[in-house]
Amino acid sequence: MVDRGLRDEGTTRRLLGAHLLAPEGADSLQTAALAIRHGLSIEDLAEAIFPY
Repeated sequence: MVDRGLRDEGTTRRLLGAHLLAPEGADSLQTAALAIRHGLSIEDLAEAIFPY
């Protein structure tokens, strides 16, 4: 089972929070934590390349 959720700030689409319930979910959650810390938007994450 995989359940994912992202919460953004309506107008700027800046990422405010995330939850993930899945095996090895911590890997993706670390990415969300970095995005929140650096003020990235949902679009910024969508354009990112993850080579693993």
